Amino acid sequence: MRLISLQLQNFRQHQKTELIFNSGVTGIIGANGAGKSTILEAIAWSLYGNQGGKESNAIRGNTDSLIWRMAPGKSSAIVKLTFAFGGEEYTISRMQSASKSQAEFSHNGKVIANASRTVNDTLTQILGMTQQEFFNSYFTGQKDLQFLGAIKGATDRERFIAKMLGYEHITTVQGATGKKNTIRDDFQEQKLKVAELKGKQADMDLLQANADQLLNNLNIFRQDLELCQQNLRNSLNEMLDLEPQLDAMTATKNHQVDLENQLKILETNCQHNQANYDRLLAEQKELIELNSELEQLRLELTDYDSLNAEYLLQEQASKHDAKRQILQVQLNDLMLENQNLSLSQDKFSDLEASWQLILNQIKALTDEINQTESQIHGAINERQQQQNYLGANLQTQQHLLANLLQQKATIETAGIHGECPTCQRPLEDEYDSVLSNFDRQKLHINDHIINYQNQLESFVLEDEMISQLRAQLKQTKQDLTTAQQHKADLQTKKSNKALIDQQVQGQQLKITKLQQEINAIPHNYDAARYAHLSEQLNLLRPKHLRFSVLESQGNKLDIISAQIVTISAKLNQELSAIQDIKTRLAAISFHEDSYQTIKQQLITLRESVNQAQKQEGELLKSIEYTADSHRLALQAITNAENDARALKLAQREMTLLNELDLSFSELRQYLTAQIRPQLSQNASVFLNQLTQGRYDTLEIDDKYNIILMDHGQPKPVISGGEEDVVNLALRLAVSQMITERTGKPFSLLILDEVFGSLDDDRKDNVLNLLNALETQFEQIFLITHVDSIKDSLNNIIRLSFDPKGQCTKVIYPD
Repeated sequence: MRLISLQLQNFRQHQKTELIFNSGVTGIIGANGAGKSTILEAIAWSLYGNQGGKESNAIRGNTDSLIWRMAPGKSSAIVKLTFAFGGEEYTISRMQSASKSQAEFSHNGKVIANASRTVNDTLTQILGMTQQEFFNSYFTGQKDLQFLGAIKGATDRERFIAKMLGYEHITTVQGATGKKNTIRDDFQEQKLKVAELKGKQADMDLLQANADQLLNNLNIFRQDLELCQQNLRNSLNEMLDLEPQLDAMTATKNHQVDLENQLKILETNCQHNQANYDRLLAEQKELIELNSELEQLRLELTDYDSLNAEYLLQEQASKHDAKRQILQVQLNDLMLENQNLSLSQDKFSDLEASWQLILNQIKALTDEINQTESQIHGAINERQQQQNYLGANLQTQQHLLANLLQQKATIETAGIHGECPTCQRPLEDEYDSVLSNFDRQKLHINDHIINYQNQLESFVLEDEMISQLRAQLKQTKQDLTTAQQHKADLQTKKSNKALIDQQVQGQQLKITKLQQEINAIPHNYDAARYAHLSEQLNLLRPKHLRFSVLESQGNKLDIISAQIVTISAKLNQELSAIQDIKTRLAAISFHEDSYQTIKQQLITLRESVNQAQKQEGELLKSIEYTADSHRLALQAITNAENDARALKLAQREMTLLNELDLSFSELRQYLTAQIRPQLSQNASVFLNQLTQGRYDTLEIDDKYNIILMDHGQPKPVISGGEEDVVNLALRLAVSQMITERTGKPFSLLILDEVFGSLDDDRKDNVLNLLNALETQFEQIFLITHVDSIKDSLNNIIRLSFDPKGQCTKVIYPD
């Protein structure tokens, strides 16, 4: 696999980045946070998207964090990767918005898949590698380079390598009890099934004897049912003969009882009406005597109504007079309170002028603060840009001077007869002029360096201007705080003034309303006349009350007289009806003994019918239960025969699963046994290439300890550089074994921050080793923040984070 180009848009901190990948060793260099590892993350995400769980996912965090945080709303993160594989060129594009993801896969410019799932399946099929295999093969992080040294214990080391090679799939398929869809779980379930089937095996002779006994019981129950039903029919026929006789006698008895009940009711009503008749005669006599008293009171109360009407008018007038006095007191209090509020209004005469003055002052101070902050911000940005510009130019001139001195030293070492490092021709007569030219360039560069250094030092003195602006800003903010406090005080006074104005207006409305109410009250109250009327009415009221009671009894005399006539007629009717019912009762002929005899005979017959029906129901249930039991017995015989056949099949399946589990265990043991010799062989080949034949053998003992062989003998102590060689060779050997399993060439190597803990000598050693692998790998990528290795690389991609634009920039060489 060979990477050709990568385009990023709104991906992480990359606003818009385009990279071209060349062959050889390429360094992606930049400070921490510059977006170096994001390049590898973009490559992995473009190839495999969001496949896998948390551990194998190609991206950090969730998909929402892919979009550049400064991107406009509804923007999408876009990655486009072009690569060559198997002599063909492919391009894969992925887009992630806030709500959905899209993907497109092209081959030689023609789209062959355009949906995320289809793209993932097509790419995995073409590469022939799963996502985990791809990462284990081509990617190596800082901790991955010394992976065996970080693992304690031989068993854990063996398991780690087997997992990288994909052998753990065998253990996964074998599984364990309780882990579904695995061999061992299926075996355990089949074992339980066999045990269950064995426990269900039954005695066939016993089952057949039980079925025969149930059939015999069923025949007996059916004979008993036939006899019971015959008895039931006989009892029902006898009941049909007796029931009409009983119904006729019952009707005669009920008629007699109805007449007796009617007679009792009439006699009771007659007694009640006679008592009412006697009471009404007594009340009639009493009312006649009260009529004479009523007429005497009528004469004495001739002037009562006119006196009472005049009294009510005077009573209403007294209430109006009392109300007038209360309202006058309230009016006096309101007028006094309103006078005090008017005096308070005079305190706020100049409030509006002070309010407008403080508003103007606050606006002026705010404008001054904004202007000063803008000046400080502009000065800081301008100084930062100038300082960055001067620093970059100073660094460039220093690099030029170092290269110039190195070239001059090379020519001086070669001497006058040496060759020009540029054109490969002997210097001869041009030797002195070339050296002089170097001296002139050196003086020119030194002038630039001194100039840039002086300008950078001058920035320290210019800080006083910013300090003065900051002091001015602080004082202005203090003045603004004072003015705002004054404004708050004035605001409080304005609120108080508005409240007082509102109170004055409300009090005035109340005064007007009270004056209107007082003027509307009439002046017709006479206290002496009110007292005289009250005395007269107090004497007449008891007589008036008695008169009212007696007057209400006048109509009652007529009512009682009418009631006496009505009750008298009703008594005559009731006495006639009583005599008629007694005559009808004497004509009825009913014999209670005959009635009770027939009734008892029917009761006995009904009990016999109920008993026969109950017995019939029990026999029917017994027949149904016995018939079901007989069917179940026959089914049990059939089930026992089926269980016997199922047991044989289950035992055969359990045997097959056990043999399959043993075969997988033997396969895993075989593959595990092949890891160490194959890994040693592959690592030895890489070791020979990396050391140019100095070491050609790397062995791994049964505890997975790494042994470096020197002329056939184990080397007890190895240097730091030799350790780097061993680790790199071993990591390459593991990656090669993974790619060999997929049948794909091992041509790409990506190392992420492998220099983090190495000193300068060991860094140079690893770089020399990687340069020696150029014939083995078409492309090698180094992700690092170490700037000093750039001169040892074929290609350099330098990244920098732009704080102003909040995005990553690609820095191209001058």
